[in-house]
Amino acid sequence: MQPIKKDDAKGIDVSQWQGAINWHDVAADGIVFSYIRATEGVGFTDPKFGQNMANAKAAGILEGAYHYATPDVSNDAVAEAKYFCDVVEKNGGFGELRPALDLETESGMTPKQLQQWVNDFGKYVKSRTNRVGLLYISPNFDKSKLANLAVDEELWSADWGVKSPSGYSNFNKWEFWQHSDKGSVKGISGRVDLDVFNGDLAALRTYCGLPPEPPAPVQPAPHKAPSAAPPVHHVTHVQPTKDKYPELRLERPYMHSDAVKTVQKVVNAWPIDGVYGPKTTKAVEDFQDHQHITKDGIVGPQTWGRIHYVQHHMKEIMIGAVGGEVLHLQRVLTFYDCSPGPKDEIFGIHTRGAVIKYQHSRHLQVDGIVGPQTWGSLLS
Repeated sequence: MQPIKKDDAKGIDVSQWQGAINWHDVAADGIVFSYIRATEGVGFTDPKFGQNMANAKAAGILEGAYHYATPDVSNDAVAEAKYFCDVVEKNGGFGELRPALDLETESGMTPKQLQQWVNDFGKYVKSRTNRVGLLYISPNFDKSKLANLAVDEELWSADWGVKSPSGYSNFNKWEFWQHSDKGSVKGISGRVDLDVFNGDLAALRTYCGLPPEPPAPVQPAPHKAPSAAPPVHHVTHVQPTKDKYPELRLERPYMHSDAVKTVQKVVNAWPIDGVYGPKTTKAVEDFQDHQHITKDGIVGPQTWGRIHYVQHHMKEIMIGAVGGEVLHLQRVLTFYDCSPGPKDEIFGIHTRGAVIKYQHSRHLQVDGIVGPQTWGSLLS
């Protein structure tokens, strides 16, 4: 088979065993793609999967998911494939790379049974993704366990310490090649598997159905400085209107409106019930104090201005984040019937799944990351 070429796209494959990965450092070290373990058998999800997928994508690395197979005559291939697809889709999707099956064991199956198992797995995954998958397999396993019986997948070769893969019975070329299990890459502590694609980055992007060149980053419009600089604690005043920005205060009977719900979402007043009672008043006072504006518990033009500002300037958060902002997010997601699981201040796979569900429902960019667009929608 073909050897590595100088300009072949470089990648890695990882799992929980690589620990915490600094994906921006990985990208800076020349890595342009990564396969990330999602599942094993039926019932095991790699605890780092969702975080690795999101952070690899954020670093500009083309990412894909793989499943570690546990084939057995009593272990249904479709059940494993369904579990794999369900987990990946709940964590934001398969990424740019094609789905992959890691085949290293067969538990006493005959070559014919194993061939059928692999093809059944691949057919189910293709029915869910509309993409032909990859089969990660060593030449020895291919030759001894599949015994010249063809499979539908393309080859991800596992052949270390050689100039080019050889000894395969069912393949005459590789698409991806894991050529080392002892690699060293910035951003990863310890050893990591090294891979290459059969082509340069442009060819890899084409293989993934992407434009050969990544889109150029959008340049922000030049900032036009104001004629007079505002004071440090200047607040943008939003002129109230009767419907959108009414003055809100504690009075009896309590005020009740959608405008109150907007305030409650921003100032972290729970429950979000649209009632301007004592709890909401206290939350507004805390918000005003934090924003260095008049602390009176009344939502007038000055406070509406700060609410409007916060709606569009919340800190971007993603999987792996922790703290009060995550708790705030989890509470707001619950209000929209997008359950993030336990409200534990941890942005894990359940919170990311809830974010993705919300983004889908509001026709926003679906990336599982809570940036200005998603925050603005959540808090509006």
